[in-house]
Formats: sequence, structure tokens, C-alpha cells
Amino acid sequence: MPFVIAPQAQVVIPVEDERYSFFPVNRVFGIGANYPLADGTVPTPFFFMKSPDTIAPVNRNETLKVPYPAHTKDLRHEVEVVVALGKGGKNLSEDEALDAIWGYAVGLDLTAADAVHANGNRDMMGAKNFERSSPVSCIRPHWRSSLPAPSEIWLYVNNKKIQSGSTDKLTMSILEQIMALSQRYELQPGDILFTGTPDGVSPLKTGDIVECGVNGVGQLRIEIN
Repeated sequence: MPFVIAPQAQVVIPVEDERYSFFPVNRVFGIGANYPLADGTVPTPFFFMKSPDTIAPVNRNETLKVPYPAHTKDLRHEVEVVVALGKGGKNLSEDEALDAIWGYAVGLDLTAADAVHANGNRDMMGAKNFERSSPVSCIRPHWRSSLPAPSEIWLYVNNKKIQSGSTDKLTMSILEQIMALSQRYELQPGDILFTGTPDGVSPLKTGDIVECGVNGVGQLRIEIN
């Protein structure tokens, strides 16, 4: 098949402990406001999408350097469980949603918070889509993870714990999210989903070291520069 320009390389995420195995990324979905706030308030979750080229894989024992985006003065961290789909479908049942999961990863949904309400509007493009805004760990196959059973999720900035929670507090569970998305889209193998972050999101600055993880899935480390 001839192309008028060279196509971009396929975005992939390494599979944990598999030197030559990679998960090809198709679409990247995210969900916001999917954990209760510290005061007990339960916001209404909402879906959004990110560009696949924001994905930045981080291998175990490595530190990814993430440039502070020029378009924001309020960069924030959001640690999340990332779900990788090996099967797709439309209007999936709970059993079908579970069967569609190939594996899990730890993700950081870095957000330019001052763009979220720019000009009185929710500018999700400016907030979510920029270089290396989606660091992810290697993907752990589902048969080697305890998810979707409850798992602890955590994040440290400069060795200080900032975020802590459990996936059993998700407003929409992992399976409920997959089912809801399948009512809007015909999901495809290679789709991934950032499933939401616990309360405690805070600003980052140049030089900060962020370490985060999900028990039974993995962890990752980045440096803002």
C-alpha cells in the first residue's frame, strides 16, 4: 500500500518480563471525577480521550524525564490503574467486559489543571494532550494480577506520600467503565483506559521526583525537568 507520507510508528507498551512482547495501543480513553473527594462528596464521572502519542512507557527501575509543559503553570499528577483490552465489542455484558481485559498497568495522567476551566470552559485537549502526558508502566497480563479485585493505589512526590486509595472506592468500577464505553463505541483490541485517580492531586514543579504504583500491578518513576 503506497503512502503519500511515511506513517507514524505504532505506539506500543512493553509487556512485563517479556523482552520481545509489546502491547499495541489503539485508542486511549480516560475518566475524570471517578473517586470520592476527601470530604465524602461523590462527583459525577465523565469520559474523555487522549492521543495515543502521549503514551510514554517506563520500564522497571528506570526514571522517565518529563519536560514541564510550556502552556501551563499548574501541572498536576493523577495516578491510575490502566486497563489494556485484548478484545473489543459493542454493548458488552459484565462477563464480556471481564473477558475483554488483556492486562493492567500503572499510569500517570499528567494534567495541565489551569486549562481545565480555561475561559470558563473545560478544555480537555489543552489539559490532557501534550508530550509525555501519559507515562505508563509495563503491562502485566491479567492472569498475573489480582485486579479487578480491590487493590491499593499510591503516589509519592519527593518521598512524601501525596495520594493513597483503593480501587474498591471507584465510583464506576473497572468493569462498569468498560461496559459504559462499549455503549458509546465499538471497543477494539488495543484500546486502553485510564480508570481514574484518588483524591490528593497536587501541583508539580521542575525537579520533582514522582513515584507511584498499584499493588499487584507495578509501579513507575518520573522526574519533571
